[in-house]
Amino acid sequence: MINMTGNLAKQAKPMIILSLVLAISGCDGRDVVVGTPRGPSNPAKFNVGNNEAASRSELATELAFIPANFSGLLRVDASGILEDPALSEVPWDSVEKELATMIGEKNANLKNLKYIWVFLDKELPFLGGNTQDGLPLVVVLEFFQSPDSSAIPDNYELDLAERMVPEDGDSENAKGDSPPDVVVREIDSKRIAIGSSALVGKFNGKQKRSLIATELAAMETESDIQGVIDVTAYRSMFEMVTGMASALGAPSLGPMARLPEELQKIELAASISGDDMLEITGAFEDEEFVQEIAVILNEQLEKMLSANEGGSSVESGLGRFGRPSGGEPMIVPTMMKPFAAVAAEISDADLVSLAMESNQLKFKMKRPANLNPLITALVEDGISQSKLNNRQESLRKIAKALESYHSKNGFLPPAGWISDPKSKARLQFNWRVGLLPELGEQELYDQFDFSLPWDAPENQKVAQEMPDVFGGLPLQEGGNVSTGMMTNLRVVGGKIGVYQGDDAPVLEEVSDRAIWTSLVIECADGEAVQWTKPGALAVDEISPDRFGQLGENGVMFIDGRFDVRVVRKDSALISAVITSDGGEKMKSIDFIKLQ
Repeated sequence: MINMTGNLAKQAKPMIILSLVLAISGCDGRDVVVGTPRGPSNPAKFNVGNNEAASRSELATELAFIPANFSGLLRVDASGILEDPALSEVPWDSVEKELATMIGEKNANLKNLKYIWVFLDKELPFLGGNTQDGLPLVVVLEFFQSPDSSAIPDNYELDLAERMVPEDGDSENAKGDSPPDVVVREIDSKRIAIGSSALVGKFNGKQKRSLIATELAAMETESDIQGVIDVTAYRSMFEMVTGMASALGAPSLGPMARLPEELQKIELAASISGDDMLEITGAFEDEEFVQEIAVILNEQLEKMLSANEGGSSVESGLGRFGRPSGGEPMIVPTMMKPFAAVAAEISDADLVSLAMESNQLKFKMKRPANLNPLITALVEDGISQSKLNNRQESLRKIAKALESYHSKNGFLPPAGWISDPKSKARLQFNWRVGLLPELGEQELYDQFDFSLPWDAPENQKVAQEMPDVFGGLPLQEGGNVSTGMMTNLRVVGGKIGVYQGDDAPVLEEVSDRAIWTSLVIECADGEAVQWTKPGALAVDEISPDRFGQLGENGVMFIDGRFDVRVVRKDSALISAVITSDGGEKMKSIDFIKLQ
């Protein structure tokens, strides 16, 4: 087992991205087996009958590992979906690499993945639950062949929880300094769980029969994707929210206000084959209420689809979904174009329907012809965002090491230095090598022979062990044997950067007082160098093409407060963060927020 801290939404990102992508990938809706409520005292419990008991015995055995503490679950038959020819364009190899960083390369073989389970806890932190337990999610990976628990990385570091630090950098008043404990742990011979330690600990093999597992067993077993949520578990919290909204003068919701007290459960059934894509069923207590709500929802559905015809109306609910808000994104999602095509297809064709059956409402959606390109784009965007988060976290570690180095020595590590200052030998190493002890890489630092040049064979051999934090941008593969030793993280010199001249910079002497000034900045692939090579990036004139990654709208850097920031990719703005004596004043709109 490995313990760590972080935000569960980011920590389990490869699993959540994969499960969500598979969940929308596509679908043949199945009829739901619906029972009769046992009584008003416990309306969430159903008599599911005894039909097909023999065929369900195997499923019941499979579900025995589920604790009783969860009120919702989603099960994805990964094996069937991953082998579907319709999804052959999805970059599953990249998903596999992302998965390997969490559960180990040996365990990340997608062909061995049988099910992906997502469990929802009964307490929702954002509705009054215990926030110290983190997000109320647990992701469980179930395998055909037993995973190797020893292959789970014991030094895996997940992204830090989002830090609520004000714009002025006042970290003393920051919130969220004690993020919840999170584990990646083998819970039995076939399964690995990822989630907060409190929730993963519930999979102890001693649990009683889970009600939510019983509900899942009552559904058809042929569906690739199945899910059920016991909504009654959240009634008190929903009633509290609606009560507060009413007290604050929120507009009346009419019959919709009764939804939390009337809705019993939500079921989802989906399959990758066939034209029918998705079926979501809501079970209610009162049949008359279902009639009222069906009229309202049908009217809203018709308005939404008619408003989205042509895919251009800003009033369209579907159209608004595809428009970024809150400023320019770091990465323009590739899913925007295929999403617009799917939205237009839904508007122009009879692909969605809402029907009432007794005390149930069924929403059905047929498979859009343009769905597969959207799925591929969603996976690619998820992987791109994951890599972006990893780069940000690497810069945070470097920033912390720089701050420690400057605090101990009174200056930043020099761009190039030699072991004997009196020697006339050429520069031997650089700031990255000098920073190794502060990064916890003292052992690697001690392997270098500082009496020899940086590119001597002995030192080149050591340089092959480049720390991950310097990995930077993914470089193009080629015949250069040193590709794995290249980095795009540079310090800036020339006539304008902090690293002007041969002396090590002292932040107090920077005329711009280093508030926004770049100490380390991401450069384009063409400016990458071997990570042990001495020297700063010589910049006399600013060209945005020399910085950041192709296809991104910003450039990531470490400023003089040792904070990681992203400036919009603009000549004037990049010049402002690179120059050490320009006196430029910058505004919050000049930066892109990654979180």
